[in-house]
Amino acid sequence: MAMAVVAPPLELVASYARAVEPMLSLADVLLRQTEALRESRDLLLPRLVSGELDISDLDAELEAVDA
Repeated sequence: MAMAVVAPPLELVASYARAVEPMLSLADVLLRQTEALRESRDLLLPRLVSGELDISDLDAELEAVDA
């Protein structure tokens, strides 16, 4: 309890929080999107593989995504 702790000035902490907040918000959005995509995949993939869901007549234009 009596140990000294080094802490940055509050102004520096606030500046850091303002700088990283957009990144943390984006990370949160991306995590939620990933979970939604995972749930969609888990729902649709078994139906596609079994033939229960037929997508052969869909007219969708897909763009290539570079990894």
